[in-house]
Parts: sequence; structure tokens; C-alpha cells
Amino acid sequence: MVSNETEYCPICEGILEYRDSRKRIWKVYGGKAKRIYADRMYCEHCHRLHTILPDILIPHKHYGKEVIENVLDDACTSEDLDTENYPCEKTMERWKNWFDRNKQNIEGFLQSVRSRLEEYHPILFGIGTLLNFIREEGAGWLTVITKMVINLNHCFCT
Repeated sequence: MVSNETEYCPICEGILEYRDSRKRIWKVYGGKAKRIYADRMYCEHCHRLHTILPDILIPHKHYGKEVIENVLDDACTSEDLDTENYPCEKTMERWKNWFDRNKQNIEGFLQSVRSRLEEYHPILFGIGTLLNFIREEGAGWLTVITKMVINLNHCFCT
């Protein structure tokens, strides 16, 4: 799935060139695993290989963002019949711990974005924590945050 958009290296901002694709597992509700392809791009400037994940995935996670987001928002619990065994309680607990460990860093990244946008969007400065503000906007908040963090050349703690 080669994109026509120019992709830039998050390390050195060099232009990335398509190398190949690799299979990724994408788990959805009910534990069904689907196989999707993620493009791998090569930076000739810094000689690094980068996997371009689709918006439905988070780095180092098999379940899709929708499932993880619903668990973090307590919209999906282990008592739900649809998710009775998938994801399991331990996995849900790990996701919540993962998110708690990353909350402070995520807020820092968002504050960095806010400071860069100060003159363009003064309304952002009347808001408390940006993380809570984005979460309150509804479904899709995890996608927004993941894009911001990765586009700022940062990663989540694993």
C-alpha cells in the first residue's frame, strides 16, 4: 500500500523511500486476528528503517486503537459479552497501566504543541489539561494523541 504522499524520517527529517511491506496482526473484538500490511520505509540519510502504521494500530500493540480506547475509557470491560475472553482482563490491565505510565509524557507533548500554536489558537490556553480535553471530544482521541506523539519524534513507553 504505497502512498503518493512524501514521508519524512522522524529522526533526521530526510525523505523516506519505500522498501517493502510487512504483515501486522490486527486484533478486533471477539479475538479475531486480521492480517494487514504496513509499509516499511528507508531513510538514505540516517540509514534507518521505519514502519508506517495505519491509523488503526498503535506501536507495539496487536489490538486496534478502537478496542484499546474503549478499554481506557471503561466503555469495554471484562464483563461485556462481546469481549468476554478477548482481550483478557490481564491485557486490559496492562493497557491501563501503560496509559497511566505515559499520561505525563503525553500531556508534555501536547503542551509543547499548544505553545507552538499560541498565536494561532488562543482558545487552547483556556483549557486545563489537553489530554483530558481531547479525550472528552469523544471517539478517536487515541488516534489523535498517537499521531501527535509520533509526529513529534517521540514514542510511548512500552
